[in-house]
Amino acid sequence: MELTSQERAELQALVYSPDVVATVATRARIVLWHAEGRQKKDVAALAGVSRPTVDLWLNRYVTQGIAGLLDRPRGAGREQVPCPGRKLGR
Repeated sequence: MELTSQERAELQALVYSPDVVATVATRARIVLWHAEGRQKKDVAALAGVSRPTVDLWLNRYVTQGIAGLLDRPRGAGREQVPCPGRKLGR
């Protein structure tokens, strides 16, 4: 994987920004390490993730760019159904 100087700068900005969540910074590091020529198994060991996780973030970066490394919005979750004798947490 080859990165332009602009892509590299954007990823490094994510890594070093105090306003970026640690998981997003790790995803940016994964892309940078792989672009340096490191093998995926070595990138996985450095990042403390599995090899399939490295593949996931590299593929998301290739297809979506920086936006692919950001957390996606999550749904509201399941609606709690009242049961007799049980109080809801809301």
